[in-house]
Amino acid sequence: MEVVFFIYGLGFFILGFAITLSPKKNSTFALAKHLYLIAVFGFLHGINEWLDMFILIYQSSDTMVLEIARAATLPTSFLCLVHFGARVIPLSYRRLGSFRLLTPVLNYHLFDEHLGVPVQVFRTVCSVAMAFGIVRILSIFRWETRTELRRYRDEMAKTHQMAAQTRDFATA
Repeated sequence: MEVVFFIYGLGFFILGFAITLSPKKNSTFALAKHLYLIAVFGFLHGINEWLDMFILIYQSSDTMVLEIARAATLPTSFLCLVHFGARVIPLSYRRLGSFRLLTPVLNYHLFDEHLGVPVQVFRTVCSVAMAFGIVRILSIFRWETRTELRRYRDEMAKTHQMAAQTRDFATA
């Protein structure tokens, strides 16, 4: 189970790093200025899962400090996620959704009983898939930067060409 918590935390940590390192400073996409909240969520949630891992590893020792840190990181990570949602999702599209109805049905015990795997394994696969998906999605910022650079290059070439024509006309 320790490996599951490690990979689960790593998936979220990679999510945070990917967002932090992606070039979005001068982006025209409105989403770009709010992505830092998802990065903070990823870092904190990854740390939280690693704290769970260490609590599991050191369960025979006093883990109160780890449990206190976990009690702070988990809600703080989710506050970042909620804050991101409140900033990005327009009010007209906010819905609680029907997934809320599944919460009492899909719990740890039933998940393990029916699928034969702890829910943490499923969550680990989801976190890795999410990190991979976000890394792929962030390529839009590289595309935006390349497009802007091409536009500036073309403008510079056009300006240079016009300057050369003006100089040739003046010397003729």
